[in-house]
Amino acid sequence: MQQQQYKIILCDYINPKSDSKCQFIQNAAVVLRRKSSNKYVVDSVGKRETVLKKMAGKKSKEVIDRRTMIMLPAFLDLHFHWVQDEVSLMPKNVLMTWLNRYTWPYERKFEKAAFARKAAKLFAQKLLAVGTMGGGCYASIHQASVNWAMKYFVGDFFIGNVLMTVNSPSYITQTAQAAKKLVAGMLKKYKGRYVVTPRFAITTDPATMKDVAAQARHYSAFIQTHISENYQEIEYTKHLYQNQKGFSKAYDSYAKIYDHCNILTPKTILAHAIHVDEEELRLLKKRRVSIAHCPTSNAPIEQKGLGSGVMDFSSLDRLKIPWGLASDIGGGPYLSMFDVMRSFLVQNMQKKEATAIKALYRATLANAKILRIDKKTGNLERGKQANFILIKYPSKSRPQKAEQLLKNILLVKESRRKNFMNIVCESYYQGLNLFSSKQ
Repeated sequence: MQQQQYKIILCDYINPKSDSKCQFIQNAAVVLRRKSSNKYVVDSVGKRETVLKKMAGKKSKEVIDRRTMIMLPAFLDLHFHWVQDEVSLMPKNVLMTWLNRYTWPYERKFEKAAFARKAAKLFAQKLLAVGTMGGGCYASIHQASVNWAMKYFVGDFFIGNVLMTVNSPSYITQTAQAAKKLVAGMLKKYKGRYVVTPRFAITTDPATMKDVAAQARHYSAFIQTHISENYQEIEYTKHLYQNQKGFSKAYDSYAKIYDHCNILTPKTILAHAIHVDEEELRLLKKRRVSIAHCPTSNAPIEQKGLGSGVMDFSSLDRLKIPWGLASDIGGGPYLSMFDVMRSFLVQNMQKKEATAIKALYRATLANAKILRIDKKTGNLERGKQANFILIKYPSKSRPQKAEQLLKNILLVKESRRKNFMNIVCESYYQGLNLFSSKQ
């Protein structure tokens, strides 16, 4: 059936623009225009009465009444492991223990293509259920874990196989040759959608890192990996590299190790970066890398995180190092970016610059800029893809300012929710409703 030329959504509207600026229109009407086939872009937005009067003469239109709901742009999750969803709530007293005991044995299951396919279809629905339509994604070492994710995930996802050539269980270890060949084949197949993904300096040998970094440059592809999540990891990494040939001046710094392997580039996304010193920060700035901040993953153990610490986003802002929010599902207990934004606010309550508007911006447009897709998505500007979510008001009150409304959503009392998994009522991708909750 042919779609209407225009869709008009009656709702309240929030559109993030920066860390401190957010367009908020109550009693709004958002006009979507069919651009091609059944794909829609944002055409205009304004007060309901004005827009409806303006559109009255349009014959090919559909009015969708969501006056009890709020429209937000779809989320972009800058760092998550889709193959760790089932172990996200397992005990996490120590990072390496959690990896060895729960994570890696589960990732092994993805060597079976049928298992990977079924899991990808299910996880794709989970992403839509929480309004996530893009981001930086880690799969397992197995081709099928990327192939099926590429097929089923809806949105702008950049996905890569973790590379594990050393210091890993035998059942999930690749040879260096196999890792390089895998990357070469997947880059040829998926081009810039494929992300070169050394798991971290502990499990990927330096020669392999240098090789795949060169491949990433050839295809202008992203690189993603982890850095300085906790002190044990940092010390273990430096211990491993202190006797590596050519690392005499680099082994004492996690960032220098990556730099020595050509991993630090303008298209590199480093997850965590909690325990980095000023010298490392300046190196990251010089190399123009971006940081994925994962507050729910780094949260205290009693909050189901790994207890790694609090990332100093103020230092990143001071040095103008790009960063965005991420769920780190697996290490993070919740897939929803609402949970991630809430955790960011709760952990940084003492900082006046940690606002709800900033949290929303860093879960949407900031990540789109890092992923270089902000011309088509990330917020709800005219001409951008109509990727958005509609959620119900958390209470009968309707604040007049975006900051207070967002706080009402994010800081809802714990007794009223377990997490935000079910807060999203409707998810739209390019104007098509692909998920509606039963609320």
